[in-house]
Amino acid sequence: MIEQGPEDLEKVQSLDQPPVSVRSDFQSRLHISHDGRHQAVICVGYLACTIDSPDRISLELLDEAAGDSSSRLFVKVREELGLAYSVGSSLFLGVAPGIFSLHAATAPEEVERVTEILQTELAILSTDGVNRQEFERAKTRTLSQLAFQLQNMDAYAHSVALNELYGLGFDYVHRRRKQIETVTIDSVNEAARKYLMDKPAITVIVRP
Repeated sequence: MIEQGPEDLEKVQSLDQPPVSVRSDFQSRLHISHDGRHQAVICVGYLACTIDSPDRISLELLDEAAGDSSSRLFVKVREELGLAYSVGSSLFLGVAPGIFSLHAATAPEEVERVTEILQTELAILSTDGVNRQEFERAKTRTLSQLAFQLQNMDAYAHSVALNELYGLGFDYVHRRRKQIETVTIDSVNEAARKYLMDKPAITVIVRP
């Protein structure tokens, strides 16, 4: 019987987390790569937090606000100026500190201009943060994505297994919903200042 299955499983001791580290002494720098494609891609990234950090939810909402098709970055770079084929943000977190970044794909001759815009928008985001409309939209979208995940049994089981493996607990997905519901715009904007303001950035440009 399925109900009896878990009781028959052999109990084993959890494995210790492998040691992880990240460089915290790096300076802002630029990397340029040439791969022969017809368009250029720009990515500006900052050191972020870990998956078990209290700042995680705030950074996730910041990422949602900065990266959707209604974001100020998308509207300015793609809709108003027509400088990018695609534009958005990305947040990757792990057991070691991850990365928050803005990225854009543009024509090779527009690389310098688009890079300057990304850097300017990041500076504004670090000082002014998100506005109320951006915050509410990001919270709604994040809660909707979580609700969809809970309806998909494969995704739900996968999430539970990983959360347990990473030490977050099998019930983290439900605690996560409460954290999203109670997060404030002030905490999101504080996270923006903490991780972006006056912090070193790695800029990567891939161009023909």
